[in-house]
Amino acid sequence: MKIVLFDIDGTLMHTEGFSKDAYFSALSETFEVDFNPGNIPWGWLTDKGIAEFGLRQLGISQATIDAKLPDAFELLGHKWATQATVDDLIVYPDAVWLVEELAQSGDHELAVLTANCQQGAEHKTRLSGLSRFFEFLVTGSHISERDHLPEVAFQNALTSFGRPFQGSDFIVIGDTPADVSCAKKWGMQAVAVATGRYSAEQLRETPADLVLDALAPSDELENLLFA
Repeated sequence: MKIVLFDIDGTLMHTEGFSKDAYFSALSETFEVDFNPGNIPWGWLTDKGIAEFGLRQLGISQATIDAKLPDAFELLGHKWATQATVDDLIVYPDAVWLVEELAQSGDHELAVLTANCQQGAEHKTRLSGLSRFFEFLVTGSHISERDHLPEVAFQNALTSFGRPFQGSDFIVIGDTPADVSCAKKWGMQAVAVATGRYSAEQLRETPADLVLDALAPSDELENLLFA
């Protein structure tokens, strides 16, 4: 059995408009600041890491960040629950095809590995109709750097399936060099798809096992997933 870990934004769907506005708004309201930083290394940090980076630049102490960030994420979840609609998502048909294909195969378990906080990930997968396919969500609520997310995937897989897993049991599918980096750091295979901010040419500069223009059916994708 293989466990396939899907990134959300840029891989399964596009949500930048509402998603980013709601995230900035939740942080601004909770910490009573104008959270709109321009120099954050987005790809390599999680929602927690981005918040910490930006808030420290605004003079907020780490102690205050630690105390109030859970409230900001709860507010973000409320915004998703009360303001977002399916029109705020552009779900990629090829990604849906792949999720459904893997779910029906009997050879794979599916989960999410995302820099989003738990609340954001839950609402995005719910609104998209994909939540029913995922055994668990690995999110950026409590981890600052994306490279450390796979460690949680090992723990969640053990809890979900009752046995330990190693890196070779996982495949990470994402749209950024950071997705590839976190996978390879933990011995996982990585599929990079050029449906986000990075071109296929840029993604081929990473150590990804496979680079695709989209998650459409192909011999290369089938060979990697079912090898």
